Amino acid sequence: MSGDTTALKICIDRIIPTRKGRPLPKLERKEGENPVETLLRAVLDGHVTPEEGRDVVSMVESAARVAATQILSDMRQQQMQAIKKATDSGAIPGGVMIVPLGGSLDDWENAAIGAQNNLKTTVKE
Repeated sequence: MSGDTTALKICIDRIIPTRKGRPLPKLERKEGENPVETLLRAVLDGHVTPEEGRDVVSMVESAARVAATQILSDMRQQQMQAIKKATDSGAIPGGVMIVPLGGSLDDWENAAIGAQNNLKTTVKE
């Protein structure tokens, strides 16, 4: 109890570090303003720090990549099921590896854009 208080503070700070960051304020969108413009305005008005704004954009981009990857994975799974069904029915000889070409990059992009728009709508709410 009568020891070095500075050393005690250093130990406590390492055991129970102070929380970094803060809950972000609710941002009100103006009419005709997209979410990125709302975030940029909040940064420029000083309601959100530039670092917080960058972190929010990074989180949204990461979530969009995850959504796009899930769409691509689902499409690949459907293709693999179609190949298995064709193999089981005898339409494709067993033991042959076929790379499915069903669908196009445009199909995947359209599905990914839809998932990303759903994510944006969820984030807006």
